[in-house]
Amino acid sequence: MVSLRRGLLCALGLLLAAGATPAAIADPGPARGTFLLATAQVTHPMWHRTVILLLEHGSDGTLGVILNRPLPLTASELVPELPGLRPRELRVYLGGPVARHGLLWLLRSPRLPEGAGEVVDGVGYGGDPQLLIERLLGGGEELEVRLFLGHAGWAQGQLQAEIERGDWRVLPADAGSIFDLDSDTQWESLMDRRRLRWVVRPPWLPVTPG
Repeated sequence: MVSLRRGLLCALGLLLAAGATPAAIADPGPARGTFLLATAQVTHPMWHRTVILLLEHGSDGTLGVILNRPLPLTASELVPELPGLRPRELRVYLGGPVARHGLLWLLRSPRLPEGAGEVVDGVGYGGDPQLLIERLLGGGEELEVRLFLGHAGWAQGQLQAEIERGDWRVLPADAGSIFDLDSDTQWESLMDRRRLRWVVRPPWLPVTPG
């Protein structure tokens, strides 16, 4: 990863020396199915280098879960009364400081259960453990699941104010980035992806706003 980053930065330097001008691609606004990436100025232990997936964003506020805070628990330890979880030994994550005894789940599947909210293509979420169990026991295909204790939440306008203050960067999410990136390096990988969201244009072309 380090050598790749150095190579890309070197290539960008050569392009600049040749007279090409980089034009940044603006971050999208916060919405369902986007990542929030904590910036370096966020030093609170709860939020430092966090990757948050937004599940809902609207006039009533914003709801999301932290993706890169695994807990030393398995699903069977957390909810032993649901035996369908035991064979899978699903990992549990700290979703955020709000409702820390509440359970949310993310499911990656081509067939999402009825009642699940679709976050991005092929990824749904919900808060009903029994709905998840029925889906786990009823489907033949391989399913990927993450469980979260608690969630992150913002009142109307609060998140936008934090973004404008420079606390968060926003990046479009996708199923692979949610499930396939390692928790230890997920923040760095996504920050690198955001930094490389540049287009190099010849100096005689105008900059497109936004």
